Amino acid sequence: MAVSTALDPFLRGSMSKNTRGLLRIIILLTIAGAAVSARLFSVIRMYRHAFLWEV
Repeated sequence: MAVSTALDPFLRGSMSKNTRGLLRIIILLTIAGAAVSARLFSVIRMYRHAFLWEV
């Protein structure tokens, strides 16, 4: 017994490869953005802490 959902046309057939590829790119860009922002936050925090001790 198969349950049909609204996403079935996007997950099956010719549109499935395009949809999966687009989702993969969006997920990877989101992960990359989170990684860059976390690294940038830590660098800014480190430099802010270093400059406070120089004054």
